Amino acid sequence: MGRLSAIAVHPIKSLDRHDRDRVTITPTGGLSGDRTYAIVDEAGEFVNGKRTAAVHRLRAILDPEQNRLELRVEGERSAETFHVEDDRQALNEWLSSYFGYSVTLDRRDGPELTDIPDPGPTVIARATLETAAGWFPGIDADELADRLRPNLIVDGVETFWADRLVPDGRVRIGDAVIEGSRPVPRCVVPSRDPRTGEVYDGFRETFIRERKELFPDWADATAFETYFSLMTATHAPEAARGADLAVGDRVELVDGSAH
Repeated sequence: MGRLSAIAVHPIKSLDRHDRDRVTITPTGGLSGDRTYAIVDEAGEFVNGKRTAAVHRLRAILDPEQNRLELRVEGERSAETFHVEDDRQALNEWLSSYFGYSVTLDRRDGPELTDIPDPGPTVIARATLETAAGWFPGIDADELADRLRPNLIVDGVETFWADRLVPDGRVRIGDAVIEGSRPVPRCVVPSRDPRTGEVYDGFRETFIRERKELFPDWADATAFETYFSLMTATHAPEAARGADLAVGDRVELVDGSAH
């Protein structure tokens, strides 16, 4: 049995995580406050880490109750604060100036701001973060979490525990039962420093080599398109929607999830 040790949401797609003690599973299966907004260009394309390392240098703190967004460039002391609705024009002008081309902050309800088909929370074991951080001198488990951007971190379970949820595992967190969906393949983003955008040389190659070497014999390798993956995407069925998840909740696999 494990415990839910951390919950993170990313109110603006590709920008800073916000830690939460409690979240609600939304009617569409995601987490409340997660990827509510996105920065898009004039063509409607996302401005994200895959596209530009500039997103890593942008610090963003959103107060959801006051609807106020504080923006600051990494390394600079001064910050600008905007009301995300009332100051939208000024906010868009600030973002456009930062990125060097016209962009807007858009609100989009539902699952369309995730990069995977299922909008459920992504899950990883703390032990996995600690093990994988050891592959990279100078990177600890907390920084690796910032690079990978999982929603839920589980303590008290084995390394690569989230592999037990694919292709068809189920896990109970508190009172909610959610279903494993698929491993989350990674892009260029984890290879960059999450605060500066600086590339860690050989990150992807080291990651794949170590992951392949340590891949558990109980996991279903056929469910993985690539070894460049550590966390699992989930699907929240109707019965789980509206449930609360809280730090400290009991976490346990359901039925035949353990291979």
